[in-house]
Amino acid sequence: MMKRVMLTAIIFISLVGCSNIGALFDFGASEKAIGQISQLVNQRNAIHSKLSAGLDSSNMQWTIKKLEQSYQQGKSDPKLLQNLLNQINRSKTSTKERLNRTKAIYSQAAELKYNLHDLPSERKKMAIHALDAFIDLTAKEIELFHFSIKMDEQNETYYQAMGTGKPLPKDDYERLRQEQIKRNKEIKRLSDRFNRVWDIFNVEITGQKVKDPGAF
Repeated sequence: MMKRVMLTAIIFISLVGCSNIGALFDFGASEKAIGQISQLVNQRNAIHSKLSAGLDSSNMQWTIKKLEQSYQQGKSDPKLLQNLLNQINRSKTSTKERLNRTKAIYSQAAELKYNLHDLPSERKKMAIHALDAFIDLTAKEIELFHFSIKMDEQNETYYQAMGTGKPLPKDDYERLRQEQIKRNKEIKRLSDRFNRVWDIFNVEITGQKVKDPGAF
């Protein structure tokens, strides 16, 4: 039996999003833009923080190892199989929710980008740079979630066969895994890019750097 490399974790990188809008005396267009972008960032961070909390990758790895051992010995373990299928289903459900919520935030950011009418020219450019970076990041996360869902679906079929002693199906899991790894690297780069331009915009408006909420 060819050993299947388990799915790479979805790497989440927290964005700096807590803006110092309280430092502003002029609650005008600039403050409004800072507040709106901050809200999008905080929503995005909260999605990943909440939905990743209930997933236990180490337990899933242990269950897979035990199932593989049973398969190699020509045995089946229905309870072990059901345990794993439940874990995969939780992962898939969580990722689908991340996908749907991230799509909504992506749409909000794209709409906000075209409604910055009252900002002065230079500040508008800075706000657009920040929103472009955020939009690029969430678009890449959407791609990642699509690959991750497909991987979970293929894992369900693969381990269902293993747990019932059937021939293991051929699929393109390894290709999906490589695509997932690639997206994770791109998300790291795009997260750094957003944090950098977002901080520049905040310093311009408030005179202070954004607060880092810390990594999840």
